[in-house]
Amino acid sequence: MDKLKISVIIIYLLLPQIGLASISCNLEIDKNEYESEETITGILTIENLNYTGSGASILVTYSIKSDKVISEKTTTIYFEKERTKILELKLPEDIQPGDYFFAITVNYPGEEHKLQKSFSAKGKSSFISQNLIFILFAGLLAVILVYKKYK
Repeated sequence: MDKLKISVIIIYLLLPQIGLASISCNLEIDKNEYESEETITGILTIENLNYTGSGASILVTYSIKSDKVISEKTTTIYFEKERTKILELKLPEDIQPGDYFFAITVNYPGEEHKLQKSFSAKGKSSFISQNLIFILFAGLLAVILVYKKYK
């Protein structure tokens, strides 16, 4: 083996230890506002910055969270030079309206990348809030009819 190949192999093996990243990660989500029970689609792009012709596997944990984790999954992704992976999580039916994060942790030997994107959840509307105008109109009509009957 010639000296150049040995040097490249040694540098490649030492990159995580000397603080140089071996992979680059990017996260996008499909939109910024969701209803309860809607599926959030995260788009993870991974690039192997030190591609040598062989692939690698990474462990990806992705979650919906605020101050606590609402939903979480873990998967292993195999990639060579570059890979885009769709990651989906469904919001629970009883999610409270507010701001949340779609968060991803990518674990690669010697490296950990944390990414997150914020979004808003509307939550589920109650029957009263969905029909408030109808209820107010019916109540007003009932008051008018009772008033006319006793007048």
